[in-house]
Amino acid sequence: MINKNKYNLNSPFLSDVLLNDTPTPRYLYKHRYFDRDGYHIDALKKKSIWLSKANKYDDPTESTLEYRYGKKDFRYFYKNNFNQMFLYLLIENNIKTDITEDELEEFKNSCFTSFGRFKENKFVNYVELQGVEKQKIKDMLNKMNEIKKSILQRSEIEVSKQMNKSLESVNNALAEVYISCSFTECNNNQQMWAQYSNNHEGFLIEYDTRKLNSDELKSISKIRYGEKPKINIFDLIMLKIYDENNTIPKTFITDFVGNLLTKNKDWEGQKEWRLIPYGKEEGLLHFPYISSIYLGNKISDENKNKILDIAKKENYKVYVLVKDSITGKMIYEQLLTT
Repeated sequence: MINKNKYNLNSPFLSDVLLNDTPTPRYLYKHRYFDRDGYHIDALKKKSIWLSKANKYDDPTESTLEYRYGKKDFRYFYKNNFNQMFLYLLIENNIKTDITEDELEEFKNSCFTSFGRFKENKFVNYVELQGVEKQKIKDMLNKMNEIKKSILQRSEIEVSKQMNKSLESVNNALAEVYISCSFTECNNNQQMWAQYSNNHEGFLIEYDTRKLNSDELKSISKIRYGEKPKINIFDLIMLKIYDENNTIPKTFITDFVGNLLTKNKDWEGQKEWRLIPYGKEEGLLHFPYISSIYLGNKISDENKNKILDIAKKENYKVYVLVKDSITGKMIYEQLLTT
């Protein structure tokens, strides 16, 4: 059975579109350091986090859609993208189907001659029986024919440039509107202490996710690591068509979100979770769910006292990272704040 209902395509929360494969951790952590302007310590005092645009992240591939296609992909376009065309017409017109994968495959085979020629009329008539208006089906096929013909008349280099252009505006828009804040489920990752807390001289804030309201909790998505989902060639073409209306095809949403939430395996050790609140702009966001603060192994006495003063006022627990004299491992010791 074709099942697209496992995703909530109407939700503003990415965690509804692409479900987290594990529950949100009880605690999430954010590394901080003591900058010259006092920004990070000020954010702690204000119980705030910074929502940032994706184009300002340290990973240059953030919020970019990838494709790997060329002119050859259009020669057998209808056969290779048959299922996507069928699903697109049903989903975009809010029509549910109980057709099985085997039945769809049988229908697909009946729509092509022994020489691979696409029987458009057979496709149109069958899809119309599913409840899609005939003119909508023909309009889509006309668009496909127009684009296919245009591409096959061009050189491989020209095709590549055209595809790149069709994604360029989407990638640029994503970098501007994909607003988020990154956390980790790790509180003792030495590499992250070095990279994000000024070589152990900074601090780490612990947030208790049990205190989040339902919308905030739904706004938290787990980052995946590995290959980004491959953008289907049909959806790539539909992006070009939909770009005129500044919308995204529903059939494309899961791959779209998968690209947003997937990073290269080089980053896997960070075990990142990301807060992506709906409708927020770049800037400070009140996030008063702090439960503890962890101090780096090389924090100065002056900066340690700054944190302890805040912790006493707010009743936060404070821990300091030290090297165990027996095992040689880095562990936390609690400091008294009374």
